Amino acid sequence: MAFLSSKVFLSPSRLTHLFKQEVGIPISRFIVWWRVRAAIEQLSMSATLTEAAHASGFSDLPHMSKTFKQLFGFAPSSLFKPHTIKIHNN
Repeated sequence: MAFLSSKVFLSPSRLTHLFKQEVGIPISRFIVWWRVRAAIEQLSMSATLTEAAHASGFSDLPHMSKTFKQLFGFAPSSLFKPHTIKIHNN
């Protein structure tokens, strides 16, 4: 947070407050979402799960998998098993 706040010339607390006010979610949640998005992008380019985890800023695969499952309700390994994810059209 210190790095990011120094780039926009705000204190970490002010940046956190303004970000939530303007975007509607805490900056920490946005950063987690951004990392998961980056991991999905890596996976789409044939990276392994471990490579995707490291390339997107997670400390290891279990950390990424847990975070992914919290956000989407299924493990990232399910992306490679088409029968496990069902899309329902309304």
